[in-house]
Amino acid sequence: MKFSLKKAIAGVSVLFGVLTLGVSVKPTQASAVSTSKGAVVKPVIDISEWQGSVSLSQAKAMKYENSFVIVRVQYGSNYQDVQYKNTISNLEKAGTPYGVYSYSRYVNASDAKQEAKDLHNRAKNAKFYANDAEELTTTSGTYSSAVTAWGKKMQSLTNKPVILYSGSWFYSRYIGTMSYYDAFWEANYNNTYYGDTSLWQYTDSGYSAALKRGVDTSKVITSKHPVSWWIGSSAAGKQQVNKYNVGGYKVGDKVKINSGVAKWDDGATTTPINKSVLSKTYTVSQIKTVTKGKSNQLVLLSSNGKTVGWVLAEHIAKQGSTAKPNTSTSSSKAQSQTYNQNGTFYPNTTLNVRTGAGTGYSKVATYFSGESVQYNQVIIKSDYVWARYLRSNGYYGYIALGVNGGESYGKRVVNKAPARVYYTVKSGDSFWKIANDHGTTISNLTSLNGLSMYSTIYPGQSLRIK
Repeated sequence: MKFSLKKAIAGVSVLFGVLTLGVSVKPTQASAVSTSKGAVVKPVIDISEWQGSVSLSQAKAMKYENSFVIVRVQYGSNYQDVQYKNTISNLEKAGTPYGVYSYSRYVNASDAKQEAKDLHNRAKNAKFYANDAEELTTTSGTYSSAVTAWGKKMQSLTNKPVILYSGSWFYSRYIGTMSYYDAFWEANYNNTYYGDTSLWQYTDSGYSAALKRGVDTSKVITSKHPVSWWIGSSAAGKQQVNKYNVGGYKVGDKVKINSGVAKWDDGATTTPINKSVLSKTYTVSQIKTVTKGKSNQLVLLSSNGKTVGWVLAEHIAKQGSTAKPNTSTSSSKAQSQTYNQNGTFYPNTTLNVRTGAGTGYSKVATYFSGESVQYNQVIIKSDYVWARYLRSNGYYGYIALGVNGGESYGKRVVNKAPARVYYTVKSGDSFWKIANDHGTTISNLTSLNGLSMYSTIYPGQSLRIK
């Protein structure tokens, strides 16, 4: 799973010509780790078809290497991970505990319910179910309502933990609620995590000795939930987060503090509120995920650009229309973040390809001026802006787009998302006939639908043709 956050950035102005900084290092190994916010004995890895076929011996090795494993089952409802059945089978034979996730592609709340149902039906023995909500895909209704619908549906199907996977910025911008979810699994590769996180995916450049492959790696925040909570087989001790149903605020919202509220609350400490502030209107400047009182959010209030204090979501009320967040800054640098974006980059200088978004990662290839690379994700860090692309070997490569707040290393052309067109399969149809009738190729047709040319199609099946 790769984390992504959708947000445009301003362009880049002048500093370096060729990116050759740093030394060659090995990927971070998925070994026992700890964090000041909660100790953990073993790491957690998430895997998909990109890690290849998992053998029984590998599944046994992962039992001792990891607290548990998280397996991708589907990409939306229509595409099933080609390795998940084999992986799950061998994990179960080995006695290795596992949860499952679905990379969500729902277009509305109804579609989200179906994706949740399909995930549950395809992996009924999983210890927990995770909604990988990292890409804005809804075409009707709000993305937040679709995320909530997924969680609500899954809660109706199982008494096992229901997990939301996202990043803090994407969560606060597009989701804003933990209703019907039991824990937050956060992707954040900036040496810390935010909010009320229970599982922290801290790197996409880990390494599994059992698999002998690179993996995304997470830490269990044991101060929030012990490992036993994740891999228990019953509802015993399961936190019913749907009790915490007050939230839904977004950065930029105008709010007032409710009358009678006596204390500021940052999640760790409380301080008295002066009654004089209760009549004023404030702007939401930051959001944390919590499960406290009736709230699923802590909200940081500001006035005229100055921080005022944190309050529980249940202690404020929205006022009028939503204002745009204050993006003014004394620096031309964009804030660190990660977001999905499909496009083509044309370097104007020689650039190294690395195994991760940073100059300390190993160099694996080189791009030269006049070449181009098709990327699918942008990672903004304090020093550089990076693009991620899928290499021919199935692993991701990372190339610098430019200096954050400085020089651009080439031209970035962002793809416009084409309108989706679907076709209902009829009796006698084949991939060749459908592709020929609609002016496309078999390769393009199967790729759009997550299929291979050897897949079986059937009458009534809906296929995307554009």
